[in-house]
Amino acid sequence: MKIIIAISVIVVSLLFATSTTQKIKESKKAMRQSANQVKNVQLKLAGTKQNITKAKKEIKLIDGKLTELSQNYIYTEDEYLKVSKEAKEYDEMLVKINQILKTKHDALISLFAEQLSLTAAMKQFKDTTQSSVISQEVYEQYKLHNQKKILLLEREILSLEATKANKLKIANNAKQKLGIITKQRKTFATQKVNQEKMVEKFNKDEERYQAQLESITKRQDALRSTLLKLNILRTNEVAEARRRELAQQEAIALEAARKKRLRTQEMNAKNYERETGKKVDMETLEASKQSDRVRQINSSYQEQQTFNYQGNKTISPILGASVIKRFGTYLDPVYKIKIFNESVTLQAPSPDSQVVSVLDGKVVYAGNSSMLGKVVVIAHSGNLHTVYAGLSKIPPTINTGTTVSRGYTIGKVSRRLIFEAIKNSLNIDPLKLIQI
Repeated sequence: MKIIIAISVIVVSLLFATSTTQKIKESKKAMRQSANQVKNVQLKLAGTKQNITKAKKEIKLIDGKLTELSQNYIYTEDEYLKVSKEAKEYDEMLVKINQILKTKHDALISLFAEQLSLTAAMKQFKDTTQSSVISQEVYEQYKLHNQKKILLLEREILSLEATKANKLKIANNAKQKLGIITKQRKTFATQKVNQEKMVEKFNKDEERYQAQLESITKRQDALRSTLLKLNILRTNEVAEARRRELAQQEAIALEAARKKRLRTQEMNAKNYERETGKKVDMETLEASKQSDRVRQINSSYQEQQTFNYQGNKTISPILGASVIKRFGTYLDPVYKIKIFNESVTLQAPSPDSQVVSVLDGKVVYAGNSSMLGKVVVIAHSGNLHTVYAGLSKIPPTINTGTTVSRGYTIGKVSRRLIFEAIKNSLNIDPLKLIQI
């Protein structure tokens, strides 16, 4: 009896125990700062495109991991809820069984009390009647019946407890896994936000770069207008250059708009992936490819007509200068649009470097404008002209009509000089004219 009660107590007890990019400084001194801006922008954008590509690749990897974690989270969460529900059902079953067991225990205790009372009475009177014997046998049989039922209930409880413990173990493992995945999701989500901020920063750099390209184009137009007035360039060359620039500006504007649209579409697609666990092919997005108009502009691009200079080389306008931007057509690193550069950009070896005339000639323009800064244009024999833009100083001896000899100082430059050469109204590659 004591063993049975002890086991019951144990069973009941078990049941209830549970970077960065630098900013491009805005120019305040027109042509002098323009050359510096062009170089800074190009150096920056050379790395910007790579940084954007790298950041997008990292975001793609993170998105893939987030999608995988989302799917694992959904599966584990379903598993945890299912097992938790089963454990709860077992718990409710055990409560009911324990209630039944308690009733049986109470009945058994009452039966024991009656049995003891009967035995005591029989011993006291030492008289065993047929009725008392029958009652005793009935009680004995009832006691054995109850003991068997109690034993079965206790075995069922022990089995259910073992099953419940196993289910609770599975549920706890699932809960721990949920915690790990939740932490990983939070980590990757934080990384994704940081990457998106980085890409957004690069996108703003692109917008500033676009503004810089437009500013440079306006300055080139201003220089052409000056050369047109001096009859150095012809109207048709200027018109053709302007037509090409308008097409370039249109293509750049279309590409900038497409990139913004693509970013929105990619963001929506990634949100869809995380919500549904289904992969989206980003190449199928409407804005993933260049428009027909941009492809048409690129395919119809024609090299600007230039003069193939074959003469002897002369001195450099800056002693010890280095070339940081060359003459000719190049592919814009961000928009993949072909752009023609009509000059070369020379890096001065030191501040206030002297700029000299590369050939004998006569100054046909020396002045300062809001768009170009300080500029000197010199006419040489054979209908050859050289342009020196971005000067920081022009000496008072240099004026329109001044005759200069090869090597004569025509000004100074702080850092960079834009040097252009024109022969018979056509641009020539300055590096074919000067020795660097």
